[in-house]
Amino acid sequence: MQEWNPAAWLDSPCFAPLAPALEALGRDRRTWPSWAELNALVGSAQGEVANAQGMPIRFVPQREGKRAFWQHYEPGIFRWGEVPTRAGNWHDFFNALVWLTFPKSKAAINEAHVRAMWAARRRTTPQDSQRGRLRDALTLFDEGGVIVVSASAALSDLLRQFRWKDLFWDARAQVLTDMRFIVFGHGLY
Repeated sequence: MQEWNPAAWLDSPCFAPLAPALEALGRDRRTWPSWAELNALVGSAQGEVANAQGMPIRFVPQREGKRAFWQHYEPGIFRWGEVPTRAGNWHDFFNALVWLTFPKSKAAINEAHVRAMWAARRRTTPQDSQRGRLRDALTLFDEGGVIVVSASAALSDLLRQFRWKDLFWDARAQVLTDMRFIVFGHGLY
């Protein structure tokens, strides 16, 4: 298990998008933040941290067992603004930080999930658990997405064409000056 070390994260360019939230938690802290501490960050964030309906996000303990539709992960966020967060869990910790850093994107992803779930629920039987292409794509971006910003159409074309050697080896000097990669997916963190 990785050591709890916010100072090391703050020194890494990979974690730069999360730096304000990490700084707010404290550079020298040595313990996991509580739900109350994460929720306090929601109130102190620079922008509004809310779901698609404008309800403030709250980090809450994850529920166990069988639940009704609106008590599941995505619907619960959409309806009540409650993000189930496991205590002492790296994945959920970084999900909370991404909510604090990219709240509008997270809210849009959540809303798209719920709309797709609701539409699928009306079309299928309860035994059908197919997520569908849209929800799979949303999950892939939410868990492992990277935002690419480029000042060069040529570099963007190489990226779209999956020409990795041309992009990252042959054009590496230009990549360093003309492209930025911003980790979004909390699973990557």
